Amino acid sequence: MEKLNFFGNFLSVKFSLLGRTISKYPYWFFAIPVFFSVLLSIGNFYTKFDKNFDYLLSADRGRAFSNNAFIRKTFPMNTSSFVDELRFSKRPEALIVCFVRKDGKSVLEKNSLLEIAIADEIIKNTTFVLDGKTIGYFNICGMVRGRCYENSIIGMKSHIDDIASKRKRLKYPVDIDALTYNFQLFMVNFGGVTTNANDEIEEAKSIRLVYHVDESDLHKGSEISEWRKIAYKRIKQYSFEHIEPFLDPFLSMEIDIEILSGSTRKYIAVVLIVITVFSMITLISNDCVRSKPWLGLASVTSAGLAVGSAFGFLSFCGIESTDCNIIIPFLILVTEVDDAYVLIACWRSTNVAGNVQKRMEETYLEASVPITIASLTNILSYSIGLLVPFPVVRFYCIYALTCLVFAYLYQLTFFGGCMALTGYSEEKRLHAFYFTVTPKERTYEERNSEDFYMKIFRDKIGETIFHPLSKAIILLLYVLNLSFGIWKFTTLKDGLNVEEIYPRTSEVSESIRIYYNYFSDYPYSIHIIVNETVDYSLPEVQKSLDKLFKTLESHPNIADSHLTMSWLKYYKEFQEKEVARYSFRGYDLSKKQDFIDGLRNVFLKLKPAEHFSNDIVFNKNYTEITCSRFFVTAKNIHNIRTDEKLMDYLWKMEKKSPFKVIFHHFLTNVMEQNLIIRQVTYQLFWVTALCTIFIFILFVPSITCVVVETICVVSTMIETLGYMNVLGVNLDMVSMLSLILCAGFCINYPTHVCYAYFRSSEDSNKEKLKNSLYKTGFPILQGTLSTVLGILILLINETYAFTTVVKIVFLIAFLTAFHTIFVIPVMLTLICVRSKKTFFFALQK
Repeated sequence: MEKLNFFGNFLSVKFSLLGRTISKYPYWFFAIPVFFSVLLSIGNFYTKFDKNFDYLLSADRGRAFSNNAFIRKTFPMNTSSFVDELRFSKRPEALIVCFVRKDGKSVLEKNSLLEIAIADEIIKNTTFVLDGKTIGYFNICGMVRGRCYENSIIGMKSHIDDIASKRKRLKYPVDIDALTYNFQLFMVNFGGVTTNANDEIEEAKSIRLVYHVDESDLHKGSEISEWRKIAYKRIKQYSFEHIEPFLDPFLSMEIDIEILSGSTRKYIAVVLIVITVFSMITLISNDCVRSKPWLGLASVTSAGLAVGSAFGFLSFCGIESTDCNIIIPFLILVTEVDDAYVLIACWRSTNVAGNVQKRMEETYLEASVPITIASLTNILSYSIGLLVPFPVVRFYCIYALTCLVFAYLYQLTFFGGCMALTGYSEEKRLHAFYFTVTPKERTYEERNSEDFYMKIFRDKIGETIFHPLSKAIILLLYVLNLSFGIWKFTTLKDGLNVEEIYPRTSEVSESIRIYYNYFSDYPYSIHIIVNETVDYSLPEVQKSLDKLFKTLESHPNIADSHLTMSWLKYYKEFQEKEVARYSFRGYDLSKKQDFIDGLRNVFLKLKPAEHFSNDIVFNKNYTEITCSRFFVTAKNIHNIRTDEKLMDYLWKMEKKSPFKVIFHHFLTNVMEQNLIIRQVTYQLFWVTALCTIFIFILFVPSITCVVVETICVVSTMIETLGYMNVLGVNLDMVSMLSLILCAGFCINYPTHVCYAYFRSSEDSNKEKLKNSLYKTGFPILQGTLSTVLGILILLINETYAFTTVVKIVFLIAFLTAFHTIFVIPVMLTLICVRSKKTFFFALQK
């Protein structure tokens, strides 16, 4: 057995030498990590944050990303010269503010309209100073024909009395002039609309003002971000009598996450205190000399130093952080004190008659390898997370795995130095709290008395587990638990439901409600890109396109033809007008070249049709149309599930179309996230599980242990996913961040038990397992309870993100502990034969 474990034995020997070295120079191993941690932590003052919500949450590879990149390259929109709301391929960076009446009535009343006009003036006149330069809306606005973009409703300020009295009628959703093709998108500005038989607005529950900015100039990014925050803050501070402002839900979530991240930082101190107190109390024994309360403080300090060092180090490396990374310190603090408990348990199982150097050597010989396995599996989990296509997950993973690397290093050095110092204190018979010499000479029995809690796991819990009835009950619970997990796992929902992210009473929830209740009748236009060379002069091509449009328009969530924007449709209509007879004199529009020349030289030269120029791509000599774009409008998208179904339908339609087409809208990236999240999570899960099991095999070459370990790891993963469903957690971006922890975390505790069993020198399986529980049972209980107690602090914030993290970590911790303390011992007794017959991974001839 030992010969086959050459890699583990080699590391054990090397770590035992490290333990001896630490015991010789404990102050150096205490001081040097602290020095480097303080030095690296300075970098935290220079941390840069990526706050681009769309970029962070959108896949940067895949269908939506490729389509968006193609559209932006093929049909570029220069917002510094022309802003067109129909043609955005991604969510605009505009400031979007919705206004509702405080009494819930229609906003089309004079008092409300006058206050909205005031709000518009406040926003436009908002300025701030950045680098000695005064920045206002007119410095960063998107342009339309040489002027800053203007909302249609604001352009009618002089008609407020007429609109309020309904003498001036506004058509909804779009007012199109059949002669000039000029149109006003009132569906952008009005929400919760009631119309008459002529599609004229009678009432509107909300008015939305959009302030488009110059997104083409990348240098204005920080200016735009700061201006949006300040402008909205001033609107909120103004005392409106009749109306109440709300941010667009996406922007409100973006700002709220930043605020939430800042307010959550103060709770890190609370977690530190809770885990420190818990650790100190549980490390107090019935012997005032052998008690190790200060090692509880040292374990938490070690994890804290790791977090500060990792974040500072990455900041010095120029790697940006995100507000979502605020969760990492909590996870590291609650999970990385577990290894300290194992080290202390191994110390307590050494011979108290030995000197500190000998005991540190034995402690590191016993504990270093399982700690290394646990750390490597966690690091590997987050390393594989770097392959995920979502930037926010990659930022999270790189910060988390760097924290784990530092936590591992500090655990072996800083905490080892602290443990050696307490060892010398114990050797000198100093009181654990007061550091005074205990006056009473202890007997040999007192000095060698075993830890009370460790004995319970060996003598009470160990004996109970091996009773036949207990085994039957544990196996029954395991089977029932796994079956229930599989059942619920099959009905687990996908995707982030934005309507449930925040408490219903929060302002963000209200802005989401306003969006879905009032502005989801016609929420966005859908790009239809024909990405191939087509002769549009052919009647059969025109009929095929008409058939495609009619098929789309027949869908319940796509508007009818009067909201379809097609250059071909208006080009054909223009040909029927009287003026066209003179304009197209000399052209035979049934011929391809004349069709193209008439399109370029006549139709697109008309001012009302000039916006169609950005929807047609010609070859170099203008003899072919190589790519073109059309639009249909989504309708009645009253929840995110409808959005997902529509996107799925459009992607299926791409395969059925007679042309090579691409369907895209500015929320496609968000919808794609929900559609592919299950596939990405499962791939991440199983690849990580296989890799972590391989690491375990490398250190513990025992078929028996590997089989049991694999069964428990897979079971824990499935049960976690199943119980997520029970607790109302979806498979989404938030849960993915926590589940990355699962594959690594759920192998930690089983590793400690299986390795202790593998290394045990006892003869019978029963004694080997009892000895394993003696060394690891209480540390596992300590780790589970400290993890749960620490993570519960996050429930102070009632947002979906934090409650999801708490639920998943809670599930992982308790399910892993159940499998480790109860299921693994029972399975080992059923699978194992006597140690001399144990099989190994080795090819023997």
